[in-house]
Amino acid sequence: MVYCGKPSKGCANCRKRKIRCDQTEPSCLQCQRAWFSCPGYRDPIELNFRDQSKDIIQKARKSVPHAKDESHIIKPDKENKDSRYKRILRPSTCPEPKRGHNTQINYALSTSPTDQSICVFLHNYAPDDSVVVKVYLTTSQIVSHAISSHAVRCAVSAIGLAVIANTRNEPNPMVEAREKYATALRLTNMALKNERKYLQDTTLSAVLLLGMFEVMACGAPKSVENWQKHIIGAAALLQIWESRQNLTFTGVQLFMQLRLAVMANCLRTQTHVPATIKRLSRFATLNRSEENIHSENLVSLVAEVSDLIADMKSDGMPDFVEVIQRARDIDEGLYAWSLNLSSRWKYTVHTYSGSQHLGPNHTLNGYYHLYPDIWACNIWAYYRTARILVNLVIRDRLIPPLKMQPKWQNIFDAARVNIERLSTDILLSVPFSISLRFSSSSFNDSGSRAGGCWGGYSILWPLYVAASVSTPDSPNRKWAIGRLEYIGHSMGIGQAFLMAKVVRNELPHESLSIYDYCRSYRSKVWTV
Repeated sequence: MVYCGKPSKGCANCRKRKIRCDQTEPSCLQCQRAWFSCPGYRDPIELNFRDQSKDIIQKARKSVPHAKDESHIIKPDKENKDSRYKRILRPSTCPEPKRGHNTQINYALSTSPTDQSICVFLHNYAPDDSVVVKVYLTTSQIVSHAISSHAVRCAVSAIGLAVIANTRNEPNPMVEAREKYATALRLTNMALKNERKYLQDTTLSAVLLLGMFEVMACGAPKSVENWQKHIIGAAALLQIWESRQNLTFTGVQLFMQLRLAVMANCLRTQTHVPATIKRLSRFATLNRSEENIHSENLVSLVAEVSDLIADMKSDGMPDFVEVIQRARDIDEGLYAWSLNLSSRWKYTVHTYSGSQHLGPNHTLNGYYHLYPDIWACNIWAYYRTARILVNLVIRDRLIPPLKMQPKWQNIFDAARVNIERLSTDILLSVPFSISLRFSSSSFNDSGSRAGGCWGGYSILWPLYVAASVSTPDSPNRKWAIGRLEYIGHSMGIGQAFLMAKVVRNELPHESLSIYDYCRSYRSKVWTV
């Protein structure tokens, strides 16, 4: 440790602008006057004393020749699992030395479990700062929140430890992860009771991370209930956010990330989308570029799907003709949306040709989709999931009258074809979603970036729906189950294991969803 003198205690914005910072809590007056998001203040102890361990490690590594880093490539399934787990948990800046060289330095200079867990999260589940469409918080923003909020720091560490526990199949890291989670939960609850803190971006960030932990550590259906509680709590917090006259750019990012989780939960539980989400969505639309306004239009259409399913649950909507007409109107709106997309959102279909970045078992029957980036891939997955649900409504409501009124046969057949085609398209998008880490270069020539771990996290629910509506014992369903298990083992996402068990009918569908996506696919032979 080296004493570094007396540095400035002001916030980063004031230091950058070279003006005097008044250090007012929770944000300085200079930032408030300039309508900036104040990043908070540094720890005086950390400022006065600098840990030079990293400098020493870098000097030591320079003396050890390293192998070429291929951590961004996910090998075929036949690869040894232990080596795959080590690669995904090892930062790309710390490749393993070649065989024959002294490897004891890796153990002598190993970081603490907490530091390692934070590195695991940032390396695998934090979008890189270079991404063009900053829909979610990027690495530097998450680091800034972790520095200024102990709750965020503990939540990030808890997620990283859960990933380590799942990929290594070790119980001890999960025990420590739950301890970190309990601390983050306690600190977040304290912040929610503080009038100065519950409107801070870091508070909502902590709530979202707590929900993400439940997805990562998910070992039982109870975790899904806990995730739902965090999402509902965050949605309630948004009602207070509406009192703000201005939302920061970071606040809009947090809202869009939360909105996705809230709407997924509404579809899962057959409930209406909260009015707060719809009002803030209109505000978010004003802050989006014309190129990205299409995603906001899709949000409105998905909200209509959720509200339709909720109305059917609440009063049953006994007039099936009204249900069919309303569902068909929404489906036509979704289809029209897909036809009006610009080239920025277009994807292409490719055939596997022995690419070193993809194994044959990573593709669906030798085919896969290629997207401009992971955000475009996610948009298409949400669109397809919404259309599947609408066509499920049409198909299931037409089963009883179809036996007496054959005139509905064409609409019924169209719904079945749509479900099959859309579910297959979701499966074809999975290779792109999970092939590479977010921060790695892509395997294609166009320069786009695949999803990796973050893509695996984002594709979970669409993949689960696509697997559920595939016919029992079909190759597509078996392939989808294999991808869910791959995501669980290789990326440390515990909920993927639970989903695989539900699709295999080892657990009841209520374990994950109140809406039975595969209601009519439980028998091997599907008949009307």
